[in-house]
Amino acid sequence: VTVQDNRVHDNTTAGNGGGLRAWGTDLHVLGNDFRNNTAVQGGGVFYCSERELNDAAARLGVRGRPTADPTVIVRDNEIRDNVAQDRGGGVWLSARWNYEEPVCANNRIRGNRAARGGGLWVGEAQVRGNFIADNQAIGEGGGLFLPTIFHDYYRVVENNIICRNTAAAGGGVCLGMDNLIGGYNAALNNNTIAHNTAPVGAGVHLAGPHGLIYLRNCLITHNGPGAGLTKGATGVDLDIAYCNSYGNTGGDYTGVSNPTGQRGNLSLDPLYVDAANNDYHLQSQAGRYNAATGRWVTDALTSPAIDSGDPEADWSQEPLPNGGYVNMGAYGNTREASKSFRRLLTDQAPNPSAVDVSVDTKIHLTFRWNVYQDSVRPRF
Repeated sequence: VTVQDNRVHDNTTAGNGGGLRAWGTDLHVLGNDFRNNTAVQGGGVFYCSERELNDAAARLGVRGRPTADPTVIVRDNEIRDNVAQDRGGGVWLSARWNYEEPVCANNRIRGNRAARGGGLWVGEAQVRGNFIADNQAIGEGGGLFLPTIFHDYYRVVENNIICRNTAAAGGGVCLGMDNLIGGYNAALNNNTIAHNTAPVGAGVHLAGPHGLIYLRNCLITHNGPGAGLTKGATGVDLDIAYCNSYGNTGGDYTGVSNPTGQRGNLSLDPLYVDAANNDYHLQSQAGRYNAATGRWVTDALTSPAIDSGDPEADWSQEPLPNGGYVNMGAYGNTREASKSFRRLLTDQAPNPSAVDVSVDTKIHLTFRWNVYQDSVRPRF
């Protein structure tokens, strides 16, 4: 089923899925405008796999129906000003691990409201490249709520801007209990989590009860009045490296030892271009993308988050010149990553010198260089 290029406005249901409800089928939701819809769960969009329903039935001693393995994609939609009485103001999305992983990508999810997961409630899905802003949760997860699940599937949340969301806990993101059993595992990579509001875990709240959380290359900045990141449960294992937590009014970390200065973690002003107007690109003297004009411009300063990500992370999508390391934040390893003159540490060699070659045939060698400030990168 493909739902594409529609305006879905001002609908109300006493059930789930104010704008769209689906389960157990292939579903592509592309380029739609979901606005001012109301439901119990999934104010804008609701998708639940039959396998999820069968698991719930099994816990009640009821036999479910046979299931297929659908592909679910929610991409390039405007999901705005929807309301859920319970969970997932904008989107409620979940499918089991052996499905093709549902992808929620490149959506603008703004101004939605719910009890949990003001913007999104995501059981089992990949969340990539979304702009998640100005959403509100009465309870937890103003921007995004990731609940406990029943196995060790890793949810991937990467290259999202999560800003100006509000909640009682986890203003930007909350990973918390939403089932009586289970834990949660998640990888948060290259997200910008900024200017969110909550008294507890204003940026990120790890509520428990247990799970394993990887944070890499994230910017967690300017959140408050709670800390940038709060770990509220002893059963949660946090693996954080190459992240920058800065300017959070309640402190950068609570419930966990401050990792700043270790494993590439920083606490420095990331030098956003214009956060007040949603421009979270990083300033750069070498060049950064101006979304308003579609052109590259230069700045007087260069962000310390450029080239400061995990050295093992992929940076191949970043434009030249770059320093051979991924940038922190939502634009890291994308075509809009800010540029860098940093010395490349790969494929380096000194300038060639004459070499005596005693062979019977002529050898023709061609040398070319790309020059980046004080470094030379030979190409053969």
